[in-house]
Amino acid sequence: MTTTNFTGQVRQSFWAPVSASGPSSPQSPNASVSTTASRSGPSRIVLGDEDDEDDGLYTLTHAEPGGQLRQDDTFARLLEAASEDVVMRDATGAALYIVVDTNALIDQYPALDAFMDDVETNSIPAVVIVPEIVLTELDGLKNRDGVKWFARQASTVLWKHMRKAAKLQTRSESTGFKSLNGTMRNDMAIYDCCLFFRTKGSVVLLSSDVNLCLYCQNDGIATIRPPNRSWSSQEMAKDLHLYSEHLDPALFRRSTHGPQYRPTKSRAHGQLGRTEAPAMDEDDRMDVDEDTAEDEFVPSHAWDSLHVQVINYYSVVLKEVAERVRVASGDNGPPSKSQYAPAYRRKVIEDWTLRDCLEYLGSKKQLLEVTPPLSVFLLRRNEDRGWRRGQDWPSQAWQNALAALKDIGTQFGEGVVLDSVEDVRQHVQWVFSIPMRPTGL
Repeated sequence: MTTTNFTGQVRQSFWAPVSASGPSSPQSPNASVSTTASRSGPSRIVLGDEDDEDDGLYTLTHAEPGGQLRQDDTFARLLEAASEDVVMRDATGAALYIVVDTNALIDQYPALDAFMDDVETNSIPAVVIVPEIVLTELDGLKNRDGVKWFARQASTVLWKHMRKAAKLQTRSESTGFKSLNGTMRNDMAIYDCCLFFRTKGSVVLLSSDVNLCLYCQNDGIATIRPPNRSWSSQEMAKDLHLYSEHLDPALFRRSTHGPQYRPTKSRAHGQLGRTEAPAMDEDDRMDVDEDTAEDEFVPSHAWDSLHVQVINYYSVVLKEVAERVRVASGDNGPPSKSQYAPAYRRKVIEDWTLRDCLEYLGSKKQLLEVTPPLSVFLLRRNEDRGWRRGQDWPSQAWQNALAALKDIGTQFGEGVVLDSVEDVRQHVQWVFSIPMRPTGL
């Protein structure tokens, strides 16, 4: 059995109970006023049972018989990427630095993912900066019930865009500012990150923390509090355009128009998430009463969105697994020019689809065969025959897909797959426990 220790502090935010409401703060036209309370002080991350003698110890219990389990090393790889300044994108050439807080990253990672895609596609001089303390908090949240599935997705989004539109703060990227107030230590670490990058260009902080936003505003640092509902890449660009003329909103995508399944503030009756209906026209979204929409939950919306989340997450994770297997097997040479070679062997791995990854892994080990095949269950809309919405797959199809993913994790000793399967299984079981009503979508 392999074990690893994690330490760190997590600040109160929308995923943890709060005791008081903070004042509202100025914001851009598209961003809404959040009613979440500000953090009054740090609360310890407990990675395990408080009564357990191994309090604070996170234990991986899955292991391949006769083999070594590879732990979820996303956190370690992100830290390694942050330290490799020589090969990392030079962030000092950006026109806008967008410093992101943990709460904004967890709640708006799909919007940040789409935004960074558009930044990279259009070669826009903007970079999302992740403070070191935010990465530490994010890693701790991967062990907290209710939010860990979303934290894993946020971590994967960062890895996907690392050295492109995303950058981690390094130890040297600091002004040396130290807070004398221990309860605000993490907040002040983010404030220090903003101060440093302000010396390089324009800085905007994305955060739902009222006190942190007010503190930064008092020092002339621009802040945006993300809306309570989901953001689109274009809406985010419109908000940021106030601080950089390089962000032309016309270059950014509008909403995907799909339903959303997101973290929830409510834990009533074991609730693990909340939903949003497919996006309406963005001008009309300004009229949504966000307070009343907070506790809305429509199971069919959850199925469709959760299905997309699973596809997006494992498209990145399984490509990483395939790359590691290729290197270990000596298969990481140039693409084959033979027309008889499998399709994946005729491509560079950057162009591999999720199906390519599954076919390659299946060529190395005998994988569990399920119905529907995992490659079919994980099809994107209109990608190939057999695609269905998440709500169209029966319970057994979901369970079979998770079993197939777990088998991949076990066969190749990948803790990131095994742990994430158990995280998403919590949501699958919870949503299936709620009667679904047709949506007609």
